[in-house]
Amino acid sequence: MSNVFLYGFDGTITAATYAIISSEFGAANTASWLTTASLVISTAFQPLYWRVSDIFGRRVYSFISTITFALGFIVARALTGFGGGGLMTMATIINSDMIPFRRRGMYQALQNGMFGFGAICGASFGASVADGIGWRWCFLLQVPVSAFALAVGWVVIKNPLVGLSLGGNELPWSSPWVVASLVGRTAMLVLFLVVEARTRAIPVIPLRLLKGSLPLLTQFANVCAGLSAYAYVFDLPLFFQVVLLDSATTAGARLAIPSLATPIGGLIAGVVMSRWGKLITLVRIGTALMVLGNALVTSLAFEDSRWKYLVYIFPAKLGQGTQAFSSLHWPHHAVAASTVYLIRSLGTVYGVAITSAIVQTTLSVRLPGALGEIPDKWPVIDEIRHSVSAIKDLLPDIQLKAREVYYEGLRLSFATSTAVAAAGVGAALLARARGLRSTK
Repeated sequence: MSNVFLYGFDGTITAATYAIISSEFGAANTASWLTTASLVISTAFQPLYWRVSDIFGRRVYSFISTITFALGFIVARALTGFGGGGLMTMATIINSDMIPFRRRGMYQALQNGMFGFGAICGASFGASVADGIGWRWCFLLQVPVSAFALAVGWVVIKNPLVGLSLGGNELPWSSPWVVASLVGRTAMLVLFLVVEARTRAIPVIPLRLLKGSLPLLTQFANVCAGLSAYAYVFDLPLFFQVVLLDSATTAGARLAIPSLATPIGGLIAGVVMSRWGKLITLVRIGTALMVLGNALVTSLAFEDSRWKYLVYIFPAKLGQGTQAFSSLHWPHHAVAASTVYLIRSLGTVYGVAITSAIVQTTLSVRLPGALGEIPDKWPVIDEIRHSVSAIKDLLPDIQLKAREVYYEGLRLSFATSTAVAAAGVGAALLARARGLRSTK
């Protein structure tokens, strides 16, 4: 549970502080790497963790993920992703060892609540820490919690006997590097699936787990929800800090209360799954709430009523908790649980990358025309794209134009995440409902 807390905390603290961190290094246009560097590595190693846990035991698996997660805060975000890939799956794997599937909902509800508590702390306190004593402490403060988790794990865990950020940003979309990375990614994905389907060795992802309309449609909805949720989380702090000119602390405070809806949705999902086993119903409700929440935020005007900035966030946050933890509940064992985490993580990686690509492409295309004939506009454009904090130092008329262009890009990004969530709703509606089997 300590590691589950950390996973939730780390996932939102970067969303709350990436504008400050990237602006300090003049790299706001590549700020998505603060998140994607961790998510890509986490996604790559998630399917390997369950195999490591089977070969070397849950104890070694726990230590590897906890230690590398803590070291990452000192060394690099990518190393944090290596450890982070095992934090959430660890709890699910251990639950799968100990708890019958039908009864797992209550334990999942506790895990959901801890994850949500961590996410709330990261979203609300992270920006305050960054503004107060410096953004580096947002990461250093997580190391003692990792040390505590490692110490507890050492005592109690026993082995059971059983190219998107480049396109339209650093390089044009027609660049050979961008095209080659997108084509290469697609080719490697196809090759991976072919190998997984034909190999006689133990597969990394057993494709048999995805046979049938129920798992396929459920996990398509899972990918859509992951993409939509992370795009949403990644965009909101930027919207508050650029469009509304909030400080990082104020932006984090705006997210604190609505973030309570995520663990509430997770708790509801856990209880309902435990008592009634309504899997598809929860997935449908969760994705529908995400569509509603994303659509409401997309409808926000450049200047709008203050109450909307609070109320409009709730539906998507509630849907995020409901959909995520219900879809993650369908597997019957640790291997399937890791597969589902991987599938959802693919969505989160694309969510951040696509969001960044949309916003940065909009800035690249629209800023030159929006700034008109002002003298020396190209250094100004470069400064706007590389430092969010620089916007507050611009002359009022230039600042307003820059904020309006940012607003256009963010609104287009919100609209995209709304459409993706809607696709998830469609998949969930097509899935044939099935109750959970009773297990003693």
